[in-house]
Amino acid sequence: IAERLCTGYKELFQKKGIAVDVQNVGPMFQLMFTERTAIRDYREFCNFVDRAAFQKFVLSLFPFGVYASPSAALHSICTVAHTDQDVDLTLEAAGRALGKIG
Repeated sequence: IAERLCTGYKELFQKKGIAVDVQNVGPMFQLMFTERTAIRDYREFCNFVDRAAFQKFVLSLFPFGVYASPSAALHSICTVAHTDQDVDLTLEAAGRALGKIG
């Protein structure tokens, strides 16, 4: 489920022309609004990640029924409770949200 969600996010942001690094390890993932291909440590995170853009994106998901922590420093996680339908709904909401903010 997490791989499908992360792949969907990568494709969505690429299609919209928005620079986002989607990093994940198993079910844990993080979206980092950055031009860099990877963020390896806290210093890079502080210097190269647009935390305000992340927060704006996450808050724009709320009206579409998707909740994620608005803190760019916290990762998200997929659980055994999440389904393929949840991934579809999340990616649809992300596309709609990006249309409103971008």
